[in-house]
Amino acid sequence: MTMRHENWNRFCQNTSNRLAIEALQLFKAHINDNRHDDQPGCGREFLDNIFMGIRKKFEISLSQKYFVSKEDCTKFHHSKEVSRESEKYTCIPL
Repeated sequence: MTMRHENWNRFCQNTSNRLAIEALQLFKAHINDNRHDDQPGCGREFLDNIFMGIRKKFEISLSQKYFVSKEDCTKFHHSKEVSRESEKYTCIPL
C-alpha cells in the first residue's frame, strides 16, 4: 500500500468517525425530544436519509470527475498535452 493510499484511508476513517459521532448525537437528541419517532428501523432510515442527502450535496457541489467508477477511470487521463479548455481527470481510489 502506498503512502498516499494510507493517508487517504486514514483521512476517510477519521472523517467517518467524526461524522458518525455528530450524527449519533443528533439522532439521540431528536429521539429524546420526539418519542413518537422512536420506531423500529428509524436508525436505518435516518442513516439512509443522511447518506442520500450527503451524496446529493456532493454531486451538486463538486465536479462529476469525483464520481466516476473505478472501471470508468481508464476512460479519463491527466495529460499535459490536453488543451486548457478540456477537463483533466484523475481518479482517487475509494
